[in-house]
Amino acid sequence: MITTKQALGLDRNAMRLTAAREAIQHLGLLTPEAEDIIYHLTDDRFAEHHPRARCTAYRKDGEQLSKAELKSLGLRSNAFLSRKAFSEISEKGREDPLAAHETVLSRAVFTLFRYHAIMSARAQARRIPEFKDDYKLSTAHRDCPACNALDGKFFKGDDAPIFPVEGCTCDTANYTLSMHVDWLAEFRK
Repeated sequence: MITTKQALGLDRNAMRLTAAREAIQHLGLLTPEAEDIIYHLTDDRFAEHHPRARCTAYRKDGEQLSKAELKSLGLRSNAFLSRKAFSEISEKGREDPLAAHETVLSRAVFTLFRYHAIMSARAQARRIPEFKDDYKLSTAHRDCPACNALDGKFFKGDDAPIFPVEGCTCDTANYTLSMHVDWLAEFRK
């Protein structure tokens, strides 16, 4: 895996590919051949923004599995699951085939959100001289000990955890980084 500093040197498209690759490799829900579709689904130009909507649309596209095949997978007969989407799901992902693409995409999207937060803050820094490239981590997944240990902590940009933190047990690693400015620093001198 690349470091945060290396990731911040990537352009948006290279980062999209890196995030897709990390999510597929870490979760093991999809085969490596799904990398292109996860990369494609991270494109901001989609009308639907939520990973569930994007992945549902993807699963609907193309020749569908038969009702008997869906039943053999333990799915309802009116579920959408194209043959192509199904072929990208690993054995592990077949435990919940309708969620496999969505979970992987969600993880990649959260990584991209963190990348974008730092890139945006740095772009705004010239207008905010008090900004010292500091970011606050906030977690949404209260069951993860690794994320909770970092909740509320501050990081310098090159050290901020864009990729899921070591020991993170969240599937989607849904913590955020936000720009932090200590507006009162000059008064504490």
